[in-house]
Amino acid sequence: MLWNSIRSPTIPSADGWRALIMLAASPNGLTERVLTVKGITIELMVELVSAGFATTTTERVRVSSSRTRENIRVLITGEGRRALSGDRLTTRRPLRSSVGLSTSWSR
Repeated sequence: MLWNSIRSPTIPSADGWRALIMLAASPNGLTERVLTVKGITIELMVELVSAGFATTTTERVRVSSSRTRENIRVLITGEGRRALSGDRLTTRRPLRSSVGLSTSWSR
Protein backbone atom coordinates (compact mmCIF):
# COMPACT_ATOMS: atom_id res chain seq x y z
CA MET A 1 0.00 0.00 0.00
CA LEU A 2 2.84 2.39 0.80
CA TRP A 3 4.36 1.78 -2.65
CA ASN A 4 1.13 2.84 -4.40
CA SER A 5 0.99 6.10 -2.45
CA ILE A 6 4.61 6.90 -3.27
CA ARG A 7 4.61 6.32 -7.00
CA SER A 8 1.24 8.07 -7.68
CA PRO A 9 0.93 7.17 -11.39
CA THR A 10 -0.76 9.42 -13.91
CA ILE A 11 -2.20 8.62 -17.31
CA PRO A 12 0.52 9.78 -19.70
CA SER A 13 -1.57 11.22 -22.54
CA ALA A 14 -4.87 11.27 -24.39
CA ASP A 15 -3.70 8.14 -26.24
CA GLY A 16 -3.04 6.48 -22.89
CA TRP A 17 -6.57 7.35 -21.83
CA ARG A 18 -7.94 5.92 -25.11
CA ALA A 19 -5.92 2.71 -24.66
CA LEU A 20 -7.27 2.22 -21.14
CA ILE A 21 -10.84 2.69 -22.39
CA MET A 22 -10.27 0.04 -25.08
CA LEU A 23 -8.72 -2.36 -22.55
CA ALA A 24 -11.56 -1.82 -20.07
CA ALA A 25 -14.09 -2.69 -22.77
CA SER A 26 -12.31 -5.99 -23.55
CA PRO A 27 -12.76 -8.61 -20.80
CA ASN A 28 -9.96 -10.79 -22.22
CA GLY A 29 -7.68 -7.87 -23.04
CA LEU A 30 -6.32 -7.06 -26.48
CA THR A 31 -3.30 -8.38 -28.31
CA GLU A 32 -0.34 -6.18 -29.04
CA ARG A 33 -1.15 -6.47 -32.76
CA VAL A 34 -4.71 -5.23 -32.31
CA LEU A 35 -3.57 -2.29 -30.21
CA THR A 36 -0.92 -1.25 -32.74
CA VAL A 37 -3.49 -1.44 -35.56
CA LYS A 38 -5.70 0.88 -33.49
CA GLY A 39 -2.83 3.38 -33.22
CA ILE A 40 -1.41 2.52 -29.77
CA THR A 41 2.39 2.43 -29.84
CA ILE A 42 4.58 -0.16 -28.14
CA GLU A 43 6.14 2.66 -26.11
CA LEU A 44 2.73 3.67 -24.76
CA MET A 45 1.93 0.05 -23.85
CA VAL A 46 5.21 -0.11 -21.93
CA GLU A 47 4.31 3.13 -20.10
CA LEU A 48 0.90 1.75 -19.10
CA VAL A 49 2.46 -1.47 -17.79
CA SER A 50 5.24 0.42 -15.97
CA ALA A 51 2.69 2.70 -14.30
CA GLY A 52 0.66 -0.33 -13.17
CA PHE A 53 -2.39 0.46 -15.32
CA ALA A 54 -1.99 -2.66 -17.48
CA THR A 55 -0.33 -6.04 -17.43
CA THR A 56 0.75 -8.45 -20.16
CA THR A 57 0.60 -12.19 -20.72
CA THR A 58 2.23 -14.24 -23.44
CA GLU A 59 0.22 -16.94 -25.16
CA ARG A 60 1.19 -19.45 -27.80
CA VAL A 61 -1.19 -19.86 -30.71
CA ARG A 62 -0.97 -22.76 -33.15
CA VAL A 63 -0.99 -21.40 -36.71
CA SER A 64 -0.48 -24.76 -38.40
CA SER A 65 0.18 -28.34 -37.40
CA SER A 66 3.91 -27.64 -37.05
CA ARG A 67 4.10 -23.92 -36.22
CA THR A 68 3.13 -21.78 -33.28
CA ARG A 69 3.21 -18.04 -32.77
CA GLU A 70 3.56 -16.03 -29.57
CA ASN A 71 0.97 -13.33 -28.93
CA ILE A 72 1.32 -10.70 -26.24
CA ARG A 73 -2.02 -9.88 -24.64
CA VAL A 74 -2.47 -6.61 -22.74
CA LEU A 75 -5.04 -6.47 -19.92
CA ILE A 76 -6.19 -3.60 -17.74
CA THR A 77 -5.42 -3.85 -14.02
CA GLY A 78 -7.48 -2.75 -11.04
CA GLU A 79 -5.31 0.35 -10.86
CA GLY A 80 -6.18 1.13 -14.49
CA ARG A 81 -9.90 0.73 -13.77
CA ARG A 82 -9.61 3.00 -10.73
CA ALA A 83 -7.85 5.61 -12.86
CA LEU A 84 -10.72 5.51 -15.36
CA SER A 85 -13.35 5.80 -12.65
CA GLY A 86 -11.52 8.73 -11.05
CA ASP A 87 -11.12 7.01 -7.66
CA ARG A 88 -7.46 8.06 -7.34
CA LEU A 89 -6.97 11.67 -6.39
CA THR A 90 -3.50 11.63 -7.95
CA THR A 91 -4.72 10.59 -11.40
CA ARG A 92 -4.79 13.36 -13.98
CA ARG A 93 -7.66 13.00 -16.45
CA PRO A 94 -7.39 14.72 -19.85
CA LEU A 95 -10.29 16.80 -21.13
CA ARG A 96 -12.94 14.79 -22.94
CA SER A 97 -12.75 17.04 -25.97
CA SER A 98 -9.06 16.16 -26.44
CA VAL A 99 -9.86 12.44 -26.46
CA GLY A 100 -12.96 12.47 -28.65
CA LEU A 101 -14.52 9.56 -26.76
CA SER A 102 -17.22 9.40 -24.14
CA THR A 103 -15.92 8.11 -20.80
CA SER A 104 -19.25 6.89 -19.44
CA TRP A 105 -19.96 3.17 -19.46
CA SER A 106 -21.29 0.57 -17.05
CA ARG A 107 -19.15 -2.17 -15.60
